[in-house]
Amino acid sequence: TDAYSRKIIGYTLSDNLKAASAVVALKMAIRHSGNGENIIHHSDRGIQYCSEEYTAILKKERMKISMSEPKSPTQNAIAERVNGILKTEWIYQTNYATHKQAKTAIAQIVNLYNHERPHSSCSMLTPAKAHESAVPLKKMWKNYYPKKETVLGTYQAWAVLDVTINNEKRLSENQTTFMQLPSQPLTIPSTDKSPQACSPLHQGTTNNNLQYES
Repeated sequence: TDAYSRKIIGYTLSDNLKAASAVVALKMAIRHSGNGENIIHHSDRGIQYCSEEYTAILKKERMKISMSEPKSPTQNAIAERVNGILKTEWIYQTNYATHKQAKTAIAQIVNLYNHERPHSSCSMLTPAKAHESAVPLKKMWKNYYPKKETVLGTYQAWAVLDVTINNEKRLSENQTTFMQLPSQPLTIPSTDKSPQACSPLHQGTTNNNLQYES
């Protein structure tokens, strides 16, 4: 899926989980994307995407390789969203008698999704039209989550320091070989400045940095 236009540019339907099946979809995507030098390829940690066969193609095309953290579907939200739409709106509504029948139906569904279904993340254009558009796209959907005001300053610095100290103590006790540091500034809601609001965040997890290979 192209992250900007939401257009599905590579796909296949296979009866197995071998890397060769994913390679078919990748090669189709490459044909539609052109020069891969400035493209970031993001995926989850499926064994197909980590395989030597798959990553060799990405390196050959000079694509940057990015992967989500383990068990973190929110970091691959675009792919999860597209899969959910295809399954709930079309695939789960029909029983396919044969693999060939399902493969034909998938091609029709992808074509419908790309060329006939307006997308609220790209100015209500179809993904195909958004993919060709030179005008900046706008998100038309509303975010119903309330915005929280944040304050930066001594509370932020105290929280960062406390996380570091506690992690160093825990690491020495467990004799582990890594050190956890916050990957971005920590902020405290302005509505609550009590010491409890400044407690360490994300203890017991690691901050994985995306590694890009050229």
